[in-house]
Amino acid sequence: MSVNLIETIENFGVPEAPEEKERFRIETKDQAAWALRKMSRIQAEIEENNKVAQAEIERITAWRDEENEKLERSISFFESLLHEFFHSQRECDPKLKTMKLPHGTLKMRKQQPEFQYDEALLLPWVKENLPEALVIKESVSKQAIKKYVIATGEKPPGVEIVERGEKFSVEVV
Repeated sequence: MSVNLIETIENFGVPEAPEEKERFRIETKDQAAWALRKMSRIQAEIEENNKVAQAEIERITAWRDEENEKLERSISFFESLLHEFFHSQRECDPKLKTMKLPHGTLKMRKQQPEFQYDEALLLPWVKENLPEALVIKESVSKQAIKKYVIATGEKPPGVEIVERGEKFSVEVV
């Protein structure tokens, strides 16, 4: 402890804790209106911050997309050169499937065929010729159950009704 603090304690005793101020309370409609005005200004500032940030995000995204597009074109260029090279190597060795190099691997693999479906044409055929391929989904209309419970007061099994208290909200204009 410093000498001045010791002297102060000896002369006046232990300093008391400062009085706690009473927390601000809204007690009138005028004060409530003032608080709503303050909230409105704060929300406007948040919206302005979001607009500024969004404009910056869009500018940076546009820059990134433009730069990456150039780089993607370079990658495509080199991929086409490597494809030509690999193809020329396969002419010498038709069984060549993989070529390992220090910075990567060139591969050629046969792909499975891709199936494309037109549900509108396929569904009637499946119903008639291959019913085991038909998928029927069952689900409950929660809206219809809610209407039933409200109308009858009867609660079916599997339905739990949880009462909730009032919800306070503030709308700032």
